[in-house]
This record gives sequence, structure tokens and C-alpha cells, in this order.
Amino acid sequence: MRVDFLIVGQGLAGSVLALELIEADRRVLVIDNGHRSAASRAAAGIVNPVTGKRLAPSWRVETLLPAALEYYLRWERRHGVTVFQPRRMRRYLTPRQRDRYWPRRLASGELNAYLADPAAAGPDSVFLDFEPAGYVDTALFLDTCAGFLASRDALRRSTFAGDELRIGRTEVTWCDVRADKIIFCEGYKAATNPYFDWLPFTPAKGEILTLNAPALTADTIRNNGNWLLPLGDGRARVGATYEWKRLDETPTAAARTELERAFTALSGEPAGEVLEHRAGVRSVLKDTKPVLGLHPGFDAVGIFNGLGSKGVLVAPHFARCLADHLVSGRPLDDEVDVRRNV
Repeated sequence: MRVDFLIVGQGLAGSVLALELIEADRRVLVIDNGHRSAASRAAAGIVNPVTGKRLAPSWRVETLLPAALEYYLRWERRHGVTVFQPRRMRRYLTPRQRDRYWPRRLASGELNAYLADPAAAGPDSVFLDFEPAGYVDTALFLDTCAGFLASRDALRRSTFAGDELRIGRTEVTWCDVRADKIIFCEGYKAATNPYFDWLPFTPAKGEILTLNAPALTADTIRNNGNWLLPLGDGRARVGATYEWKRLDETPTAAARTELERAFTALSGEPAGEVLEHRAGVRSVLKDTKPVLGLHPGFDAVGIFNGLGSKGVLVAPHFARCLADHLVSGRPLDDEVDVRRNV
């Protein structure tokens, strides 16, 4: 089989990159083992314009947020599914945020574009409502992507065996596949990839719960460090934990207890029946920026990784950037280019 690009991993990074390359009329094959506990599927998919304890605008939000919203809307129109659900984001302020960080943001006006009601956001606010925000149903999005790729003979359900990969001067071969380039989109497992194990990965395990929550309305995501996401139909999700030592996809009793307490704190209600408990490992680099581009020593080997907890926000824009780089040689932004770590 001959393709232009062989992509390893059909998570968020691999899916969106494959779609961009197909849009550019390139032949693509994605290799993925269909693992249902991958981080992209475990993620809540929240889109949030404001981040962190200091109430800062999300990194490059002025570019990434419009690109993401346009991308998911276009996907929905083409494929007849609804993957993005708009919701307000209500951020409850800690005393330190009210006393120190919010007065700075209020004076600068830098959050005004994302305040749902700027007139109501005064110096004594105990919470702030932000929009546009919402969440992407990542499982539905990835399943729809998989169906589309399979319909074009562009998806192979298989475990990628690195010992079968051969890197030549002008192409790569893997099993029966020949490609101009191979792009690794394998999440936190890239930390053990022999071509990219030199990158400063700092992966973090995260867990979320889906619970019965019949009393919650479905118009606002609530955030106090943890988040509570009403799904409608009497269900809600709550997350997320962070663990840097035990990097596996096994849910834990300790995280369940922590998240049930977070649900009660955010909703004022006892935690209901747990319907689902997910765990995944976020792929993060030390500088928290995504990493993309071609290996500094192997022009036929590339990477798209490090999307972290904001993958649904980051992926559309940077997949387009990487596709443009691979197809037309357009330079990558130095801040995300893999070569920044050399």
C-alpha cells in the first residue's frame, strides 16, 4: 500500500491531522489499535477561554478559539452529527483571586471579550461567567472520524510495532505500507518513542466521573479548580484529578472519592450514582505547549503531540499549521516547532 503520510494514533491529534491532509488531497493511512481508554476519549473536551489560578486568557485564545469553533461547526455540517455543545463557563473565585488577580484583569479589560455579562462583573464578584465556551463530545467526534477514515480506506485497526518500521532517505516502510513520511500522534507514549524520547514530556494522569444528577440544569459549566459539566438527561460529569507518578489508565478509589466531594462542592447536592469512571494520561511537555514538526535528524519522521488538557481547543489550528508545513513547506511557529527542544 502506498500513501503520502502514515499517521500513528487516531486520538484527537491524529484524527484532525489526517482530516486536514485529506482535505489537502493527500493519501493518508492512520494506524490505531482502537483502545477505548485513550486520553482523547477519557477527556471531557471542555473549551474554556480563561485558564489557571491567575484568571489569564487561555494561551493564544484569540486565534485558537475561533479556529476550534469554526472547525467543529464545519464538521457537524458535513457529517450530520452534533459534537460541540455551547455552555457558559462559571468560574467561582477564591479569596486570593478576588483580592489579587481579578482586580488586575478588571482594570486591564483583557477578559472583557469573554465575559458573558461585563456590566455584572464588578470588583466584588464572587463568580464570573465566560463565553463562548462549552464542550466537545470527544468520543462521538473520534468515532465519526473513524467511520469517515475507514470509508476512505484510511484507517487500519492494528497495534503499531516499531520494530517493523524502516526509515529510508526518501520514504518509510512499515509492514506492507510505504509512505513519504510517518507522523507520530501517539499521546503520552511518545515519551518512550526512540525518535522522540528526548523531548521533555511531563505526562499527567487524570480521572473524571459521570454521575446521575437529575437536579442540575444543563446551561452552565461550573469551575472552582475542579469542574462540573451538566450533560442533560439527568447526568453530569465532574473532574479532573492530576497524578504525575502512577501513569496508567486504571480508575482509582481515591480519585472517585475526591471527585464525589468536588461534585458536592460545586452542586450543593450529594453525589449520585456513578455511571462511569474514566482515567487517561494527558500528554504534556514541560513548557505546556504542543509540539509538532519533523525530527531534526530524520526528515521523514514527524510528530504532533503535547495537546494536554486543552486538546479540543488546540488541535484544529495546529493540525492545519502542520498540514500546511508538510504539504507546502510553510514554516512552523517557533513556539511549537519540535526543534525548539534541540
